[in-house]
Order: sequence, then C-alpha cells, then structure tokens
Amino acid sequence: CVLLKLASNIAGLAALLLGMFCVSLSENGWKYCFYFGGTIAVCAMNFRRKLRETKEFLDSHITKQDEGLTKLKEQYLKRNFMCLVGLNIAAAAGFVFGYGFCTNLLKNLGLSSTKILFNNSCVVVVEIAVIAFFGYLTYYFNPLKILKWRCILSFLIIPFGFALLYFQMSHYTIFLAQLAILLPIQGLDPAIPIFIKGFHPRKRFTNYGVSWALSKAVTYVITGIFATYVETQFGMLGLLGFLITSSAIFLYAANSFVSEEMMLGILAASINTKNKKTFDEVSGLDKKESLIEMNAHYKLQNWIK
Repeated sequence: CVLLKLASNIAGLAALLLGMFCVSLSENGWKYCFYFGGTIAVCAMNFRRKLRETKEFLDSHITKQDEGLTKLKEQYLKRNFMCLVGLNIAAAAGFVFGYGFCTNLLKNLGLSSTKILFNNSCVVVVEIAVIAFFGYLTYYFNPLKILKWRCILSFLIIPFGFALLYFQMSHYTIFLAQLAILLPIQGLDPAIPIFIKGFHPRKRFTNYGVSWALSKAVTYVITGIFATYVETQFGMLGLLGFLITSSAIFLYAANSFVSEEMMLGILAASINTKNKKTFDEVSGLDKKESLIEMNAHYKLQNWIK
C-alpha cells in the first residue's frame, strides 16, 4: 500500500507539473488539464474492469472466513467505521490547510500561478520522500505505531509551522509551514493495510469508500464555513487550534481502531482463559494456526452475542 500511495503522489506531482506547463502556454491553459484528466478517467474506468480481484476477496465468496473472527469484525464494524471517518477528517483538514490556506498566503505575497504550482510541486516531492521513508521503517516497526508517533509529533510540528508564519511571512516560511501541516496528519500511511483488514473482505471497499467520502464532505463543510469564521475572529491562533483539534481526533481514532491482530488476541485470550494460557503461550502455533483450534471450541461456547 505504501507503493500505491507513492504512485498516487507521483501522479499528483505529474498533474502539478502538467498544470504548470499548461498555464504557461496561455491564459486559459488550465482548461487543457481538464481535457487531459477526463481522458485518463475514461481509460482508468476501462482498466478497472479488467483488473483481477485479490485472492482474499475471491476466497471469501468460496469459503467462509473464520467464524469467530468474522463475528468480531461485525461486532466492531460501526466502531472501526467511525474511527476511519475520524482519521480521514484529520487528513482532509491537513490537505485543505496545506494546499488551500497556504496557497492563499502565497497569492497575497504576489506570486504568479506558475510559481505557486512549482512551490506545491516541491511540497509533493518532499511528501514522496517522507512516504518512502515511512515505508522503509515498516521493516523494523509496526506501521500503526509509526502512524501514532507521526500524530504525536504533530502537536509539536504544526505549532512550529504557525510560529514561522507569525514571526515572518515569506515564501520560504510558507513552504516550511506547508510541510509542517501536511506531513504529520495528511494521509494514513503506512498503516492503511491494517485499517483495511479490520473489515470483512466483502465489505472493505464499501466501508473504506463511504468513510472516505463522508469525511471529505464533513471536512469541506467545516473548513469552508467554520474555519473561515475562526480565522476572521481569532486569526492564525484560531486556525492553529483547529488543526491541533484535528490531530487530537486523528490520534484518538487511531488508538480506538480495533485491528485484525487485536481481534485475534481477543479470541485467543477468551478461549484460553480456562486453560490459563495467554495468546503467546500457545505451544508451537502462530496466531492464525491458533485461531483454527480456537474456532472448534468457539462453536460450543458461543460467547459472542
């Protein structure tokens, strides 16, 4: 999934460079970007029909997923869905302020559209490098822990970015402020696979897609109305408080999400309680193999209502 995110950001960088090129051609050059984007959208729809589904999704229609794990995913469905909405709301808020609010600041400095597009292209290049670095860290650390530490650091990094804007408003400080706003909470990398696997294979696309759409709709309404009011009444300090609140929502949602690994632990702890065994003490079996043994006991106990 990190590679997919990298590809997405590289495509965004290509779009910015294309926009910069088209705008430099003529005053109405921005229209060419929409022609080009519409062509890609039509091609992408055709490609999507020919893509193969994942093996896990196909297997879910042939064989049932482990009964205990399936029921746990159903039990935590609403909770995980709302957590995903909260995560996406914070990420969308970072995007709006990083590319919306800061772009307006660049316009107020008198920068041309071409220079603003070039500035945002540089921001995306840094984002690509940071995402690749997070992907490398997953070889050594749990992706969800990396995401949580990213969010914790945002409580220091975001105020630093606003402090730069407060003391000196320049092209350089705005660029640093964009990075301070975007890098900590903009995106769920590298933990996206963990969030996706928290849902049943047959419902993953629906839950992930709906949560993404709902969070974007909520965020754009809030930032379009509430954030403008906050900026008018309280200035930059109000916007800083808004983003810190978004970071707090992000961290709370990340901590509240029940991952598949946690569900396996719940099953193991419940079924092995009578044997006075912990999940890590099941001899000679890993977590997934242990789950097969647990399900045989589960049918008799029926402890989940």
